Amino acid sequence: QAATLGPRDPDGAARALAAAIGAPVAIIDANDAGCAVLGASPGVDRRFVERLFADKTNKTVQISGKAPSEQSAIAYKNRLVKEPLIENLLLPLSNLRTEADKRVSFSLSFKVKGFNF
Repeated sequence: QAATLGPRDPDGAARALAAAIGAPVAIIDANDAGCAVLGASPGVDRRFVERLFADKTNKTVQISGKAPSEQSAIAYKNRLVKEPLIENLLLPLSNLRTEADKRVSFSLSFKVKGFNF
């Protein structure tokens, strides 16, 4: 068994990572006893993240958000597709809608592989 210390400023680290990758970030401490969100960038629902990792039978994640354009939403999906723990990612064209503010709302879903902790 091993332990790794988290960052000194978890919220600051999450904000910096989110700025670097262009997506919300949560820094968690998860194990077989449960999950605690140590830090989060804006746009992260801490309670949702804790529930997601607490319920090991629910491996489907749904994300809704807004992007500057359809191309940005699709680029976000394409970044997620490359993640090794993500499978069955769906972003139906019907889930891309241009809003009055010209931003594009989107909704995607995927399954997470291996919640085996």
